[in-house]
Amino acid sequence: MEGVDLTAMRDAARNGGVVRAEIAVQHRRRPIVIDATFRIALERGEALLVAECQNITRLRQTECMIDADADMTERRAREMEKETARLEGLLMDALRHSSDPGIGTFGPTAPRRHEAATVLTLDVMGPVNPSMHTEPLEGAAELSEIFAGFYRIAGIHGCLRIRTAGQTYLAVAGLPPRGDHEHAMAAAPCATTMLQFLEQRNGSCARPWCVRAGLAAGAVVASTFGESAQIIDLLGPAVIVASLLRERCAPMEALAPLAMLAQLSETFEVGPTRVETLIGLGVLDVASVSAPPNPLTARVFNERQAAPARHRTSHA
Repeated sequence: MEGVDLTAMRDAARNGGVVRAEIAVQHRRRPIVIDATFRIALERGEALLVAECQNITRLRQTECMIDADADMTERRAREMEKETARLEGLLMDALRHSSDPGIGTFGPTAPRRHEAATVLTLDVMGPVNPSMHTEPLEGAAELSEIFAGFYRIAGIHGCLRIRTAGQTYLAVAGLPPRGDHEHAMAAAPCATTMLQFLEQRNGSCARPWCVRAGLAAGAVVASTFGESAQIIDLLGPAVIVASLLRERCAPMEALAPLAMLAQLSETFEVGPTRVETLIGLGVLDVASVSAPPNPLTARVFNERQAAPARHRTSHA
């Protein structure tokens, strides 16, 4: 009998022990797993072999499914780590070969000041309706999808993503190797396209998210921190102003200093001027900025919609 050790059964019979075995049988093309326990019982001086059997097919199938899911989760985690390392490597290369040749080679590098750049910082808030409770894993997956769209939009407009922290996103235009004098004309459409992308996504999702965007032009300082695991960050007046303006934004609004908006072309729509008091900086004339629908929005949205389908196909 398959799965049963007859020698062990004979030894157990001599010593009065118990033998357990899993027996695999085939019943009409359907595999069945049986947990069998064999023991010797004496009845009126006669030795009887008593077998207790239990069908554990469902249990074994469940265990196999759990193992398969665990393997898939580990595989996806490894793929995500590789992709994160690849993107960080690209960013390190961009700054290493252009902004500072010491980055990634000699550990922490001396900060470098760039006199003209435009900083874009956003924070994603959601879901908009507080009654829509989002599980942590679902919220993280949706936030990852949103940031992936932002990353694509930033790359198309020539902006460099510096970092994400929680639900905050920081990017800059005007740094080498794509530095130019029209950095405001790169960051402003990047911000408005990101808002349009999120609006289009909200139209097809059960849980809408909102975003606030702050823009500021001025001097920034780029540097790396750490040795074995270097972190690239951005400091300076433009980062501070953009962050403070982001806090003053209404949901789904991009706010920028009036002096910076004067550099933009007539294709942008500038809202009414208002005065904001920024802690440590005094008062500042600001206005919201928007733009007509950008065809790029639908393109990036369609790419992000198709991405999960390709992922599911690869694991089918």
